[in-house]
Amino acid sequence: MSNRHLALITALVVAVGAVAAGIGYVVWPRSSEYADAVGLLPDDILRVTWTDWDGLRSELGAEDVPPVGPGADKFLAAVADRDLGVSSLSSSSEELYDALGFSPATSEWEMLGQGREGMLIVLELDQDLSAVADKFEALGFSRPSSGAMDGAVWTGGADALAVDTGLATPELQNVAFLEDEGLLVGSDSSSYIESAMPVVKGDDDGLDAEALTGQVEAPLDAVAFIGDYACEALSMTQADASTQSLADHLVDQAGGVSPLQGYLVAMEADRRLSIVFDFENERQAEDDSRSRRALAGAEDPGQMLAYPDEFTISHTEQDGSSVVLTGKAEPDASSITNLTSGPVLLAGC
Repeated sequence: MSNRHLALITALVVAVGAVAAGIGYVVWPRSSEYADAVGLLPDDILRVTWTDWDGLRSELGAEDVPPVGPGADKFLAAVADRDLGVSSLSSSSEELYDALGFSPATSEWEMLGQGREGMLIVLELDQDLSAVADKFEALGFSRPSSGAMDGAVWTGGADALAVDTGLATPELQNVAFLEDEGLLVGSDSSSYIESAMPVVKGDDDGLDAEALTGQVEAPLDAVAFIGDYACEALSMTQADASTQSLADHLVDQAGGVSPLQGYLVAMEADRRLSIVFDFENERQAEDDSRSRRALAGAEDPGQMLAYPDEFTISHTEQDGSSVVLTGKAEPDASSITNLTSGPVLLAGC
């Protein structure tokens, strides 16, 4: 074989490999920071809230927001006005900074997982975690004898923060630090955080919510209900009899719905809204892609509002057992709040 022929074959192999790599990049699912973060939670978590603080600062033009003061207050007010305030710590930002040296408003992201056995909060902080740890110790938290900045649990208890600071933050009653990753982890239960840390450190498998989290790319704010917890938490059975009857009629008109095996509402940049439903199988997803789209244009008797006043759905997609509605939230709407609390028609089971 001549050198010229060998060169041509080599070039062809390289070209085919490049095309295959390109196709693989497009086809294979790519994990997001949000999806990776949710995987740090234990697998018994039922509800997850996410706040991308870095993304919010960029979205609202507040990249240089200070941790406290008028600038921070203005930023946090704008977050709340945009219905992006699912953070459990934002209302205590000033007190947290004064007492512990960090503010959620200047963190990278914040995530809270809630389950029946306990809750776990995880924050990525772009600052010196050892200085934050020293402040916890000064308030009476017990410094571990080893691994103090590598996942060992600092126990505080119900009064450790409240007595000196007035902070009512049960999710920070016990904490752990992963200094290399920039993570502060907290929980209301010392036993729960102890059992959760192997997951957070990556030694044990965590929550598998890919059917939900894999459908959104970079949410600024998101609330996810895992498994059939959505049916429990958002059920119309919380409403009075007349409201339930009207909701049943609307569901029947839409073609009926299947029980949810997961539910997520996420807001991305420029008010892009995604509502994700997961079901037991693809057949249910196919049927519900039509009924959920129809309900998204209805009035919600449980919330006493009309969905078209809250958001406009522009696209419906089925991906296996999941259905994704995407659209845009109205500027003054409270879509995240209204779709994730109380009896919610769109999340009906």
